[in-house]
Amino acid sequence: MTYCVALRLDRGLVFAADTRTSAGNDNVAVFRKLHFWRKAGERVVVLASAGNLAVTQSVISLINERLVDELAPDGESLFTVPSMYRAALLVGDALRTVRKRDAAALEESGSPFNANFILGGQIGPEVPRLFHVYPEGNFIESTGDTPYFQSASTSTASRSSIVWPRPACGWARPPSSLSCRSIPHYAPTYPWGCPLTC
Repeated sequence: MTYCVALRLDRGLVFAADTRTSAGNDNVAVFRKLHFWRKAGERVVVLASAGNLAVTQSVISLINERLVDELAPDGESLFTVPSMYRAALLVGDALRTVRKRDAAALEESGSPFNANFILGGQIGPEVPRLFHVYPEGNFIESTGDTPYFQSASTSTASRSSIVWPRPACGWARPPSSLSCRSIPHYAPTYPWGCPLTC
């Protein structure tokens, strides 16, 4: 049970997602659906997930493993890719890896392979970009005609959202505990001069 949405606005990106994964009289579980990676002054990447929790957690784990030099022989990770397009390729590749391993077993048990991701952020001087990564690992990018993506699985349950205020320097300033991320466009007149403090 997941619902997540992301919007690409003139001043940046906004992400929101619920945290509910199951429901019942005595079975309620809550899991984080928004993940983010940042290198202060260089990049911020946010990933919202919807679908089979085991699949989405496996994809997140693969992405995190690539941040460790010994586990990423080609050295490409969310901290090294030169653009958000390449970040979307990396997420798609991780999803295909999990699909190759788990899809047959899931379908044999009557469960479809279901995982969608909304990826957004900013790397270096490029403008903030937003992508929807499908279960097959391919993706589309938001445009002026469709500046938002939404992804849901099963039903909408509990939700939480917040938009971070944009400080004068253009950096995102997150509160201490959130299920939502908002990334303002880094103002080019402030080239990485304002520290991001979390």
